[in-house]
Amino acid sequence: MRALEQEQAAPERMPPRNAQTIKPWVLWLLTPAMLLTTLLVFASVGGEWTLSDALLCAAFALVTLCLILALIDQQRFWWALRILAGLVCFGYVAYVLYAAMAPPASGDDPHFPRLFLATMGFLVWGLPSLCFMLWGHVGGKLARGDVSRVTPMDIWTARLLKLLIYGTFIGLCGYGVLILLSMARG
Repeated sequence: MRALEQEQAAPERMPPRNAQTIKPWVLWLLTPAMLLTTLLVFASVGGEWTLSDALLCAAFALVTLCLILALIDQQRFWWALRILAGLVCFGYVAYVLYAAMAPPASGDDPHFPRLFLATMGFLVWGLPSLCFMLWGHVGGKLARGDVSRVTPMDIWTARLLKLLIYGTFIGLCGYGVLILLSMARG
């Protein structure tokens, strides 16, 4: 009888799937805004659907659904937040690839090249989203308080994440100095 009681009590003691959660007021702010955006994009397409229109509407509908599920219960629908993080990460990866492959437009600002902005966006938003998607914490597996098995790859990943944070900061500072110098010259 005690063994049965322990088996029933075990799921309550398990750590949550996501070590971080989004504050409810943020979800209450984002969910209606995303629902409205999805409806406006859907209405603006009209009757002529292209593949890009369909993919954009499907992605917005998926984000809206995930936000609604996270608003209901973040612990039960833990995977909804990870899907959101995956969409953010892969969106930035797609933007980096597009910026690298597409020729620059004539109206691009020379002070802010598209590839630089895409790369910085990936490092600031996409990389933490990738970590959350994989481990449920933006700081990676070792940032969680409930880590049980640590492998050498986990240690290597934690060191790499720290280096990428420093590299992002140094890159932004260096680029800011270059912009200030070019503005002072011209």
